[in-house]
Amino acid sequence: MMKNDDRCELFKKIALTALVAIISVTLVFPLLLKLQLITGFFKNDSIELFIGITAIILAIFIMSRKRMSLYWKRYKATKETGNFPLVSVEIIGLYFIITEVLSIFKLCFIPRKDIIPSIQFTAFSVINGVLFLIWFFKSFYYKEKPSEQIIVNEASDIDLDEPITSPDQDRLRRGKFVKDLYKLILKKPLRVTGSFTMGLNGSWGEGKTSVINLLIAKLLKSPCFKRNYLLIQFDPWCFGDETAILNAFYDKLEKAFSTKFIFPDIKKSIARYLRIISTGLSFSWFKIDIHSPILTIEKTKEQIGNYIQKSGKKVLIIIDDIDRLQPYEMALVFKLVRQNSNFKNTIFLLSFDLSIVKKALKENCDIDGDFLEKIITMPIPLPTIEPRSIEGYLLDEIKKVLNKIAIPGDEAKSLLDEFQGIYKSGITELFKTLRVTKRYLNSLKTTLPSIKSEVNPRDFLILEIIKVFNDDLFNKLSKHQWSFAPTFIEQLSLEADDAIETRFKNQSPYKNRGDFMMASLRKLIDSLLISTNDREKEIFQKLLTHLFPETIGKVLTNQQPNLSSIQKDRNKKKISHPECFPKYFLFQVPSLEIPDEQLETMISIWQLMPSEDRKAYIRQVLFEKDNEGNAWTSRWIQKLMDFNEQIDSPSLAQSIIEVIYENADAFSRGQTFYPFSEFTKAAQLMILLIFGKTEKQSIPEVFEDALMKTPDLLFSTVIIREYKNKEEMGKPMSSIYSIDLKPFQDKVAQRLNKYFVDNKRDIFEIYNEPAEWDFILALWGTEWKSWDGQFSEIVQDYVLSLLKDDAEKFYKFLCKMVVQFQSLNISKSKVDDFKRYYDVTKFKEIALKFKDSDILSPEKKNLINKFLESVPQDQPQLSQE
Repeated sequence: MMKNDDRCELFKKIALTALVAIISVTLVFPLLLKLQLITGFFKNDSIELFIGITAIILAIFIMSRKRMSLYWKRYKATKETGNFPLVSVEIIGLYFIITEVLSIFKLCFIPRKDIIPSIQFTAFSVINGVLFLIWFFKSFYYKEKPSEQIIVNEASDIDLDEPITSPDQDRLRRGKFVKDLYKLILKKPLRVTGSFTMGLNGSWGEGKTSVINLLIAKLLKSPCFKRNYLLIQFDPWCFGDETAILNAFYDKLEKAFSTKFIFPDIKKSIARYLRIISTGLSFSWFKIDIHSPILTIEKTKEQIGNYIQKSGKKVLIIIDDIDRLQPYEMALVFKLVRQNSNFKNTIFLLSFDLSIVKKALKENCDIDGDFLEKIITMPIPLPTIEPRSIEGYLLDEIKKVLNKIAIPGDEAKSLLDEFQGIYKSGITELFKTLRVTKRYLNSLKTTLPSIKSEVNPRDFLILEIIKVFNDDLFNKLSKHQWSFAPTFIEQLSLEADDAIETRFKNQSPYKNRGDFMMASLRKLIDSLLISTNDREKEIFQKLLTHLFPETIGKVLTNQQPNLSSIQKDRNKKKISHPECFPKYFLFQVPSLEIPDEQLETMISIWQLMPSEDRKAYIRQVLFEKDNEGNAWTSRWIQKLMDFNEQIDSPSLAQSIIEVIYENADAFSRGQTFYPFSEFTKAAQLMILLIFGKTEKQSIPEVFEDALMKTPDLLFSTVIIREYKNKEEMGKPMSSIYSIDLKPFQDKVAQRLNKYFVDNKRDIFEIYNEPAEWDFILALWGTEWKSWDGQFSEIVQDYVLSLLKDDAEKFYKFLCKMVVQFQSLNISKSKVDDFKRYYDVTKFKEIALKFKDSDILSPEKKNLINKFLESVPQDQPQLSQE
């Protein structure tokens, strides 16, 4: 039923429209028809002109069709309310109808011959009239195709820290909560006075925005909501300051109505309301004053309320991310809601972290918590996240990562089970929200694929937790490889330095170096975790123990670290191994190292190659140089030792063995070739393959071939010594086979006899480095330190024959045998060793011969005299042990 005021307003508009139409027909149109330009256009017979104008009109119709369709949609929605009997488009239509009727009437009774149109103009008018009718009906009856409200980007593996948008993404099982909130909104009755405000309270990262998105998705699918509600989503975090927030909010409000209805003057009313309240939305710390108010706030608010009421809709205004704002902006938003609390049929849904908002308002704006209680009609706490939901999501996503990097199914399952055990042992406290869980997973998805073949996945998963949740610890840890993953040389320096041991016994408060190591590591661990609280310290200590069980794990349980066991971790690519450690922090292979993946691929290629081609290819790989001329032989040998378990073909093992002993003289030795040189490492690799990869019945033959066919006799000697070392340490090369070494030792000794003694070759000239000839002579002359004397006399006579007539050579021999390292002083311990190897009386005779030689310098003769002084006058013969 139309109100009297509305009826009076309607009559006024109709009367005013009719008056304007009469004036147009009686005064304006006749004046226009007197213009030559217009009358000439009516009579124009140019087809090209009319076709051109028609084309322009058609283009305008096409471009404006969708815009007009939306306009008609708003028009129909406005008319459905029944509260606006005459809107602007109807006034325009009424004006055209009146003017058309009056014009026809005038032409019928007062015809004018001077404006009879041409045939071309008539055709032009008819065609454009038909186009107009098509355009009008197409626009008026246009039905917009339903579009997907939710667009989810699934192209990337990275789970962006974006709120979820559809129920199938709901990992936290918030569906029931969203459904209850949905029902609460739809069941709210129309309110003639005032609005209703709900406050959705939850901590950062707990999924407030996700809940809102699920709610909106559910509401937009509801015919009831579409029919009865207007939705306004407002995110104040997107705007720069208080003024921008205020303007944006009312702009959203105006557009929500303007895109749905054709309400006369609503834009002006809202703009006027904004100008009025901007003078009132001020605190002591800021004031917005855009324009001076024109009407009273009550009158303007009543006008806006009438628009809402006449629309027949309820307005749902959702304001999210309030807790992300600056304190002054938070206060502005809440005061803005309170200022609009009298809007009819309006529901506010506010989303924020109550603790953050209260703290910010209290500390920065001196506003107490009861300020919010006056605004929030219904507080709604977000449901607590179930830990098992986080755990399930985490494990599912890790499983996807493992599948992507091609971890086999059984291995992946075992890894997930182990990680789940670690997760439940204490680190669940770190994964409190889905947001931090996604942050961990995204970091994992970014870093692990690039280094997947070079690291142990289990260790990487654990270290990534440290990286994401304690970046300071991660950075500190990367700088302490020497402490937690020491190299073999560093281990020796920690475990076997007699001088340091003596200092500890005499000066240190610690009983021994082991106690000192434990105290130092414990102090270092405490310094790494100094910035964490007690509970966090306990959590990260557990993680570090999982990564470094033989250093950190032992220290934290008051046990002595077992550094030697770290070497076993290489093949598993664990972070505790010194070669693997840097990769976990660089996320790539160091520039001077061969990637594990490259070695594994190379082994696969070798195993597929024909045996006749394989040796040449292996030799090429081992000895080729890079673009700068650097050989990578030692790195390849170390890699093959680390991954010898992957060489599961006896044929391939045989090929590598043959390449090594046939090219023994090509390996670098250095001045101290034993035991750390490339040369010795090659022998160690070969022995590993002989006794670990060769078929059982072939081992003696292959071992003998390596000893007797290598071109370098030093290599044969090293092979024997390396095998004996393993036996002496209780670590035989193979658990399924062992050999009697004596026959092989005899064969090598006979080969040495034949090569050096029988063929009268000078070992001191063939092997220039003292360490090399000393190594051969010591093992050969003592029957590989068994001291049974079979070859001692032969070797001693051979050496004497080479030295007795050569003063310089004798001096060099003496330096190696009795002089203290890096000095010209005689070492008593070395003299004692010399006596064990040789009959010193015979060498004393040579020393007496050369002590006054003119060939030698005074310094050299002085050393010979010192040697004579260190040897007793009556020296017994070489003892047999």
